[in-house]
This record gives sequence, structure tokens and C-alpha cells, in this order.
Amino acid sequence: MLSSERQIILARFVYIAFGILLCALALDILLAPPPGRPPELEKALDDFSGRYGDAVVNEIRITRDETNMRSFDIDYRNKVSGNVGKLDVHYVNRGDGKWEIDPEPPTQLP
Repeated sequence: MLSSERQIILARFVYIAFGILLCALALDILLAPPPGRPPELEKALDDFSGRYGDAVVNEIRITRDETNMRSFDIDYRNKVSGNVGKLDVHYVNRGDGKWEIDPEPPTQLP
């Protein structure tokens, strides 16, 4: 049998460990992005910039906004060639809350 002093120390340790676990769980829940939210303009812009580093976006707008699909029109200028163009990007909700680009845009811009 444990002495009362050891029982108190053990109980404190258990309470502190449990409190840390609850705080970590709460932070994980609070900081996680909400599932099922459609991508915003910033997401489309970041995805475009990540794929096409040699292009500058002149204008971006949402053209189609539905429960399971969101489309963007992106007007861009190629920094190397100076060509301007337009790209339609479609995000589709796969049903599990994740939004993916579908169909995949071209690997290179004209």
C-alpha cells in the first residue's frame, strides 16, 4: 500500500498528465481546418503560384459556386514570354470534406 504522501504525488501527476492531454486535444480540434469548406480565392491563388512560378496573376474570380464544386477563372501573364492567358480551375468536393482540383490543369502555361 502506498503512503498518503505518495498517493497525493501520484494523483497530482495523473491530473496534470490528463490536463495536458485534454489541452492538446482541444488545440488539435480548434486549430484543424473545418471539413468541407470550399477553397477561397487565396487557396486558388496559392495553388496557381505553386504550379506556375513563371506567371503572374492579373485577376482571379469565382465563376461557379455549388455545394460540391467551385470554379475559378484566372487571368495571368507569363513573366518569361509576356503572353497573357486565362485558365479555368475547378475544385471538386470528393464527399469526405476534401476539395481537389479536377480535372488537373496543364503542367505548363502557353
